[in-house]
Amino acid sequence: MKQNVAIVVMSCDLYKDLWKDFFKLKEKNWSDCPYNTYLVTNSKRVNDKYAKTITCGDELNWTGRLEKCLSLIPEKYIILMLEDYYISDVVSTTKVKHIVEFIEKKDVAYYKLETRGTQFPLVYDNSIPFLKIITPDIRYGVSLITSVWRKDFLLEVLDHNDYTAWEFEIHRNESDDITKFTHELCLCDERNILNIVHVVQRSKYIPSAIRALKKKGVNIDVSQRGKLSIPFDIYLSADKILKKYRKLHDVIIKVFAFFGKKSISEKYTNEIKKKMYK
Repeated sequence: MKQNVAIVVMSCDLYKDLWKDFFKLKEKNWSDCPYNTYLVTNSKRVNDKYAKTITCGDELNWTGRLEKCLSLIPEKYIILMLEDYYISDVVSTTKVKHIVEFIEKKDVAYYKLETRGTQFPLVYDNSIPFLKIITPDIRYGVSLITSVWRKDFLLEVLDHNDYTAWEFEIHRNESDDITKFTHELCLCDERNILNIVHVVQRSKYIPSAIRALKKKGVNIDVSQRGKLSIPFDIYLSADKILKKYRKLHDVIIKVFAFFGKKSISEKYTNEIKKKMYK
């Protein structure tokens, strides 16, 4: 199975300060991980004991670097991760292997490993209540948070475009993208079996995430990046919860925006949409 699955951690040199904690937690909490791990960067490298570094220079954007990485590795399935999504607790390799076996058996093109508050109402199988179908009408149903991709499907979605991560997700959700019309099976596992905690937003540490890690005995040095303000941290937590209630979520977002608390996704969405529809 090892040759069929790879972990790809997408990063850039500006986030190299996160690598130490990311890989320290991966080694601690997934010590028996059987899969090759690749770190994608500009030019900086991580210690070879943690991952094989794939450097891509400064010319390519996020999706360009990802496509280059995929062209260099042999594995058929990709566990795609971001460097600021830490593995916060012990991972069951047995459960991960069961997922991979299921993906291969059912020919799943995309298998999301966490929800980030998005609701998926359609259950794949009543005997597996935590596994939901991602239908094309769910905004950001297919996204760049921790997921397992069949490599050929991921390459098809990338479509040789060189976008930033934000541009890629917004173009995919706002334009005639393959993920809206594909007949491939896309699923979401709501268990968060990799125990992912998102630790950085707007280039600063998220206070609630740092507190959660501290409770697990993990102390993160926040001196280099600093922390988000408490009000913005509350905003992020509320946003995640309220995504379950779309209409109420939209009202709350407008209230926060009125007081100048726009999310980074709103900021980039508005900027990118202007470019798209010129």
